[in-house]
Amino acid sequence: MVQLCLRTFCSYIKYIKPGDHKTTMRPSNKRLLRRFSERQFHIYSFFIPVFVMTAIFAILQVHPFASGENMILTVDCYHQYAPFLLELRNKILGGESLFFSWNVGLGTNFWAVFANYSASPLNILCIFFPAKYIGDCVALLAILRCGLTGLFMSYLLKELDKDRKDLLLSSFSSIYALCGWAISYFWNIMWHDAVMLLPLIVLGLIKMFRDKKPLLYCISLAVCLISNFYSGYFICLFLVFYAPILYISITKRITLENFWSAVWRFGLYSLISGGLSAFLTVSTYFTLQKSSATGTAFPKEFGVQNDFFDFISRFLIGQNPNIRDGMANVYSGLFVLILIPLFFLCSKIRLREKIAYGVGLSIMYISLSSRMMTFIWHGFHFPNQIPYRQAFLFSFLMVVMGYKVLRNLGSFTKTQLMAPCLCLIAYLVLYEKVGEGQEGYLQIILSFIFLIIYTVVMRVIGEKKRSAMFQQILLFCVLSAEIVASTFATVSLVAAHESFTGWDFYGSHYDEVQMLMEDSEAKNEYGFERSEIYPAYICNQPALYNMKGISIFTSTARESFVKFIRNLGFHNNGINSMRNFGLTKVTATLLGVRNMYDIYKNSPVPQGFEEVKNDTELRQFVNPDSLSVGYMVDPGILTYKMNQTSVPFLSINAFVKSMGCTKDVYVPMKASFDMVEGLEADGGQERTGYKYTVEDGKTASLVLTPVDPQKGDHLYLYVVSNKPPKVTINEQKMQPLEMKETKITARASQIIDLGFYDPEFTKVITLDFKDKDLNGNLWVQLVRSDEEAYQEMVDILSDEQLKVNSYDSTHLEGVITVKQPGAMFLTIPYDESWTATIDGVAAEIKPIDDAFMAIEMSSGTHTVELTYHPTKFKLCVLISIASLIALVLFTLTRKLFEHIDYRKSLEEAEAAAEDSETVSEDDAPDSAEEDGNSSSEEEKHDEIVSPQEPEKSENVSPAESEEA
Repeated sequence: MVQLCLRTFCSYIKYIKPGDHKTTMRPSNKRLLRRFSERQFHIYSFFIPVFVMTAIFAILQVHPFASGENMILTVDCYHQYAPFLLELRNKILGGESLFFSWNVGLGTNFWAVFANYSASPLNILCIFFPAKYIGDCVALLAILRCGLTGLFMSYLLKELDKDRKDLLLSSFSSIYALCGWAISYFWNIMWHDAVMLLPLIVLGLIKMFRDKKPLLYCISLAVCLISNFYSGYFICLFLVFYAPILYISITKRITLENFWSAVWRFGLYSLISGGLSAFLTVSTYFTLQKSSATGTAFPKEFGVQNDFFDFISRFLIGQNPNIRDGMANVYSGLFVLILIPLFFLCSKIRLREKIAYGVGLSIMYISLSSRMMTFIWHGFHFPNQIPYRQAFLFSFLMVVMGYKVLRNLGSFTKTQLMAPCLCLIAYLVLYEKVGEGQEGYLQIILSFIFLIIYTVVMRVIGEKKRSAMFQQILLFCVLSAEIVASTFATVSLVAAHESFTGWDFYGSHYDEVQMLMEDSEAKNEYGFERSEIYPAYICNQPALYNMKGISIFTSTARESFVKFIRNLGFHNNGINSMRNFGLTKVTATLLGVRNMYDIYKNSPVPQGFEEVKNDTELRQFVNPDSLSVGYMVDPGILTYKMNQTSVPFLSINAFVKSMGCTKDVYVPMKASFDMVEGLEADGGQERTGYKYTVEDGKTASLVLTPVDPQKGDHLYLYVVSNKPPKVTINEQKMQPLEMKETKITARASQIIDLGFYDPEFTKVITLDFKDKDLNGNLWVQLVRSDEEAYQEMVDILSDEQLKVNSYDSTHLEGVITVKQPGAMFLTIPYDESWTATIDGVAAEIKPIDDAFMAIEMSSGTHTVELTYHPTKFKLCVLISIASLIALVLFTLTRKLFEHIDYRKSLEEAEAAAEDSETVSEDDAPDSAEEDGNSSSEEEKHDEIVSPQEPEKSENVSPAESEEA
């Protein structure tokens, strides 16, 4: 309808009288209208996905739409992508280096974090959004990526369809932009660039194979790898088998010459693209070798896991978004699914193209079903949740195949067109009875309704009684309705299953926290301190608040560091995550955590710290004993190996003693156990913990009471189980009667703070395990903090500390006075990229169990300087520079040969014209009468203007063949 109105308007413009100056359109406006007319369907391809996603966000009350109180920050976007995006923003605006950040996990390689999470060029928009509005930035980026995906896909489909442009081009482009992957992972701003850039890469591949112009392919692939090397790896693997498919598809006559020409161009320019991205990707590769993302054993079984019958259900409208586990999100439009069987039956599509695309589709199906192929596709590593991350490639193939058959529907009979629709209706009936997939009645009913509609549409197309415009508008309207229905259903399911988070909490009180931190560090005599935020809802909360903290959650985290810190009683997953749950006075002091800020004023902040007043609405707790980033310890620390025990109190005691202390800071206590349910006692003692065997399939609980505690004892509890307990602390005083109840939702692997013992109150601790998945063995250990041993630790370790004079993202400089030779322990995770000098002389940094760092020091006052530079970064930059030079040289060489060929053809044309003139002169008539007659005929011919060929209509019916 929009197109019809536009054409009517253009016709009106055409017939305006030249003399009517009041209504004549200005030339500039005509040019503008003409440009819009030429690009209108590309513009629609951008704005349809943008409008759909924006409208759905508004309906779901996503901030800032309507009275939006929600954010789309869910799953990893909440804990990782948004905090790292804000860290990037702070670094750009602060002019800091991207190499290192103090705000993630005591200090981490931010260059690798940037490459994995935030390197997309679109993320530069984050500089316009303050911390409190970072959720709005993510929503805008999600909408923009969907729009750009549709725009780029429209250019590819136009190229595949002989430059034909109409409403169906916009429809199919929007189907890809809002495919199952996109509407299930719309919040995933780190991988979406691959979905967006894939059409441009394939378009560049076409131009390289057909026109020998590799620039678009090379640059778009390089940008894809730079945006995210992980999803870029998916694209590279896909191109290995799709490039031959495309070559077979677009090449009219395959010869050995053009085949090898395509092969060497594909190989050469793919390598150049990889080289252009080496400054980021290769240096990150070295970092990943120390993370949990590598080292998994190659699976031995190839077997296909998914049932094909259930797999088809993943193409139903409103597919259930599988984010944690389940089959792949491959929805590609119900109409596209209808067209796939017709692709293989279409007489207008060459047999070799059918075979090629059939092989490609089979490879992708096996890739989404086989455990071995899943391992290969995900970088030789099994993913932790978010399964089948390459599923968008399947949707891409489906849309391209569907669009190829769309223009050839005229070659089918009415029965052939309706047959796939009827078969899918029969499938829905069977699936409801015997299907074991995750799709419910919502998906079945929506799909059934649209299948009935598509059956009618196919009948109209097959009868060929309606005009081309009518068929096009009818199909466009139905496709648009399907796009809206599927997108709204799936995005709503994501919001329901994973929950859209509240806007108010995220980044709240940012300015107050910054003010308090700056004021505190300015008063610190050692010039460097760390802080933490409570409540700790966000894994990378320090990055969100531009705060030097201890919490970390990133795929690039050093696995040995995370395992080490786990043995200090911090909640973590053992591979790439650690949070401040389990922080105690001992570990806060050792790691230099000085401040704790409570945003809500009632959060469970660790006990034993001093609360100080401030001029804000926040509660602030201070640890006056916190140590500097570097302090002298016994040289025995250099050979220390963390004992991988299940009891962190023993590990902490051993760690503190390796630093030169003599006493245990934690002392085991006896406990009496009552009201034990679902558990069977299996021995143990207070030093190593009490052991219980879990009765499978049952909930469990137990009640324990400390035996002979002393007044003022700070009590801690640690529970080893596959599921964490809910802890209830009941304290009762008889006279006068007073009761207190404290509830703690414990996390896995964390030390649980039970508070201080008051002899006037009886303290009873109840552990409830409500999860029926509880199994195996359970260990419980109760300890008290030895205040005398703690004070000895503080006195010994605080005697010789590094006074930091200056630091930034890549440097730290300070002075330390050493009384006796020993080792300066640095509370910085070990990284080979660090270098150190002492008094200007290079010093060796030694790893402490591959987790922390230390430097041997002699007596005296020394100036220490630390410098961070990513491993082999210079080599990676040289590779990128060499690749850029190679690309420029190859491009100039190609242009030069093209120019030579052009000049040669021009000279040949001029020579041919001269020969033609010579022949004409020789055949010229001798008589004046003949000259006159000839002249008269020429003048007569000049007066005859042959009618122009009608412009090729852009309103092509789906039923028209390519010949039409």
